Amino acid sequence: MNLKGLGEESVNHGLLGGIERAKKHQRYHINLSNVDGNYNCKVQEESFQGEKMQCLKSLSTFKDADGILRIKTKLLMREDNENFKVPIVLPSDYHVVKNLILCKHQDLGHPGARSLMAALRENY
Repeated sequence: MNLKGLGEESVNHGLLGGIERAKKHQRYHINLSNVDGNYNCKVQEESFQGEKMQCLKSLSTFKDADGILRIKTKLLMREDNENFKVPIVLPSDYHVVKNLILCKHQDLGHPGARSLMAALRENY
């Protein structure tokens, strides 16, 4: 994926009450859209191959109508957001995913790890 950076931003990190450290990060603007009725999920294609795909074998995964890899949960009968009931599988080591986590962490006012993960699961 070839993303154009919007420049660097210095961010103070202090997740879980540790010592705060300033780090510089690239900023990106990401716009996901539907083109000709097809969604393109290159992040999953690039990340879940070979050994990493084997890690997903123990989970109940499937590709939805748009070709996006999701996990079936026990919450299927619950009335809730579709992304919460069948979350999208995202690679933790991908720079775009790391930036999504960082932005959500900042937007929520630097919550704890569990609160952050719960908020992320509602959207992804």
